[in-house]
Amino acid sequence: MKKPVILIFTRYYLPGFKAGGPIRSVANLVEWLGEEFRFKVVTSDRDLDSDSPYPGISLNTWTKRGKADVFYTKKGDEFRQFKKILRSAKGSAVLLNSFFDSHYSVLPLILNRYLSRLPVLLSPRGEFSEGAMQIKKLKKKLFVSFSSITGLHRGVGWALSNKHEKNDLQRVFSVSEEQIYFTPNLPSGEPGSSIRDVDKENESIRMIFLSRISSKKNVHYIMDLLSGITDCRVTLDLYGTLEDSGYWQDIQKKIASLPQNITVRYKGAIPHHAVLGKLQEYHLFLLPTKGENFGHAIYESMIAGTPVLISRQTPWRQLQKKGLGWDIPLDQPEKFREIIRQVASMSKEEINNLKRNVFNSIRKVSVSDDVVQNSRALHKFMGGKP
Repeated sequence: MKKPVILIFTRYYLPGFKAGGPIRSVANLVEWLGEEFRFKVVTSDRDLDSDSPYPGISLNTWTKRGKADVFYTKKGDEFRQFKKILRSAKGSAVLLNSFFDSHYSVLPLILNRYLSRLPVLLSPRGEFSEGAMQIKKLKKKLFVSFSSITGLHRGVGWALSNKHEKNDLQRVFSVSEEQIYFTPNLPSGEPGSSIRDVDKENESIRMIFLSRISSKKNVHYIMDLLSGITDCRVTLDLYGTLEDSGYWQDIQKKIASLPQNITVRYKGAIPHHAVLGKLQEYHLFLLPTKGENFGHAIYESMIAGTPVLISRQTPWRQLQKKGLGWDIPLDQPEKFREIIRQVASMSKEEINNLKRNVFNSIRKVSVSDDVVQNSRALHKFMGGKP
């Protein structure tokens, strides 16, 4: 039986890794459902903030990569290539992975309307969360108004990961229930079979931040948290892409003013294959994000056995009850500090027992139901049966 074809437009894809979650979301969808659907991924020829294409790739042609056919589009040639691809995509469905991306969402949406009229499913990937909408607020509000007035997204289906993302969308856009398809984010894999112990000194803590260095990820909030901790030694390593040079300069000023017991080090971006091993080295994962529709790094920290301390702006809730860490409202900074001090006070034996508990607890979280739900939602959108 011929597989249904889904044509995915996404600005960043493998072998890229600097854009973080959006790459993992698409790559994981392909990996989990690649036997059931034929995925054709149209993407850019370079990683986030890169001045040159990926080495060794062929441009403007289809290349087999894992379970997908991938089209790496030469920079500046998007309009011409997208026209060709859409004209030849009869019988496919289109999956867009952003609402605001001018090149890899708006452009194919417009071209499809006039060239192919293929069914379109759009996954906003958390772009409508309250925190995300505050970034470049005026520009985003103007585009939302433009879309509403022109009917740009009329008839589009919406692929949402959970009810929180649905509430975010409907707060900004008028969308009927019939247009919504729940497609939970799929993780990068199942936990491994074992973890290793870590060293631990008295009244000290090693924390890791693994995400883009940006306002949305609330890095400045972290620095304000740390400025109020003077009674234990804290080392925080920041891993991720520097998204805004001006923002990073502000962060560096905050780092320079931290107490002497606090050490913050920027370690750069890390390729995905090295993430789990790196996460295992730390006592605590810290991410007081303003909004995530999933949070791949959060999940990866837990399957690495590292407890997480995150904001309540993600789908990961009641973590302490589940033995996975802590989710704290952003308006309670002293509660964040309390948890950091609590972990810092743990002995080596206590921290490794905690890490083993996280590792064992996350193994009870099955992804099979989410895989089935994704499959059903995509089949339903394409007018077929699972």
